[in-house]
Amino acid sequence: MSKPKLLSVKEELKELNQLRKNCSHTKTKRLLMLIEIKKEQGNAFSKRDLAKRIGVDPNSITAWKKLYEQGG
Repeated sequence: MSKPKLLSVKEELKELNQLRKNCSHTKTKRLLMLIEIKKEQGNAFSKRDLAKRIGVDPNSITAWKKLYEQGG
């Protein structure tokens, strides 16, 4: 099994929480992913652990990470 990939979230927690309050339901889970990653900044954890925390499929985590890396 490969090591979890560390993703660096540029936005601050306050900004992410503000965005979450003003976004559509479909983007809420993506922002929750970024918030969880930001809280654990410096610690990589598997997409399965992250998916379990948020309540989504691990494949969604992979797709969302790619989208974030490509520009947000």
